[in-house]
Amino acid sequence: MYELTAFLCGHFHRDKDVTPNQLSPDVWNVVSFDEAEVVSLKRMFYAEFIDFFSDSCTIMKKSVGTDLQLPFRENIYNYHVDELTVYQMPLGMTLFSICIRMKVTDLNDVIAVLSSLRMIDNYKDDIHKAFIDAALMPVKRLYDTAVDNPAKTISALVENGNKLRLFQVVNEKTNEGKPDGIVYEDKDLLLYQLGSVAKVTTSLDEFSPSDEYLKKMLEENRISIFRNWQAFALMDTFTILSYDAADWLVKNWTECYFKFIYIHSLFEKCYLFRLNKQLRQVMAEHKSSMVRFLAVMGMKELDIYRLIGESNQFDQQCRFHKIFYNFMPLEMANAIDHGLCISEELDMLDKVIEREKQRRDEANDKMVNTLLFLLSTLTLGSAIWDFSCLLDQMFPYADYLGSSILGYRTVALLVLLALTFIVTRVFHKNKE
Repeated sequence: MYELTAFLCGHFHRDKDVTPNQLSPDVWNVVSFDEAEVVSLKRMFYAEFIDFFSDSCTIMKKSVGTDLQLPFRENIYNYHVDELTVYQMPLGMTLFSICIRMKVTDLNDVIAVLSSLRMIDNYKDDIHKAFIDAALMPVKRLYDTAVDNPAKTISALVENGNKLRLFQVVNEKTNEGKPDGIVYEDKDLLLYQLGSVAKVTTSLDEFSPSDEYLKKMLEENRISIFRNWQAFALMDTFTILSYDAADWLVKNWTECYFKFIYIHSLFEKCYLFRLNKQLRQVMAEHKSSMVRFLAVMGMKELDIYRLIGESNQFDQQCRFHKIFYNFMPLEMANAIDHGLCISEELDMLDKVIEREKQRRDEANDKMVNTLLFLLSTLTLGSAIWDFSCLLDQMFPYADYLGSSILGYRTVALLVLLALTFIVTRVFHKNKE
């Protein structure tokens, strides 16, 4: 027998926060952290990490508790939808999770259900209507309230990508040491197939990954600390495969690792991906010289400066150097971050900001040089005028040239020609 606890996760950007009172007739409850719970959590997690969830996030839950069936390829698969959870994170990012539970003897039942339910762009009414009504429509109504111009389709519940992300715990239960169901001898292959949500086989076949690829993926993305469980972190899935794990351990994985570590990492990934996408878009937009001048003078805020300001806020309030005092959760957190490629998003963000900083410095230098040129021109004009007036007092132009205006013009022209000759010679020598 295999017991599955899985969370299907989506995300979208909201324009305003939503309270449970706005979601009638759905029954949502705000998750609050009492003082004793906060103290207990801060004995495990860093204090600022728990403060982030208790003070900066609004978490709402909705109990579903519904048994559903999935008709798929002439078979009927039974699964249980436990609850929905919505995380209203800072900076307008909203995440949600749908808890799925199953007990099976054939893990291909799990694959059939999860591979079908996570493909949000490919839902069909005759197959997925019950799941949509029970699990996704309450979140869609929340989305419609939180977004100024909501999309009509439920695909909008996954802002980037075409499928829900998956966090799953598959626990093999044996009865007096004897497995109840299909036995999968190759645990490495099983872990990979569960993580990639692919058909589970008892041995290698023509559709199995090559030995080289399987070895590479397991070396880079597997966590194996104790003999009775191992984990596998990919971009869109995180899988824990365990063998007779105690109920308290499975609960720790779902209540601690998923609801704190994985959700926070997924928030980082989704926000950074969206931010990098927005930065690339605004950098590609052409801004007039006047708009840039007003921005340099502080009279207009460009979108890119606003986004960079948000990135600074994200770095200060939402990112943490360490989150846990113990070694194993840190190993899990590092694996999750590696699977989600968060470091790549951060590197891309740093490069974009550095390019914009260079471009802004060049624009500022150009603007300063232009202003200095204008000031120099005004100063030069004033100096020429004063010099012309001095000559007119010493040698009246009207007596020597017959007209004061002609005298001023002649002197100004001669001075400009002399300055042009001097400047040209200086530049010519500098080039040599």
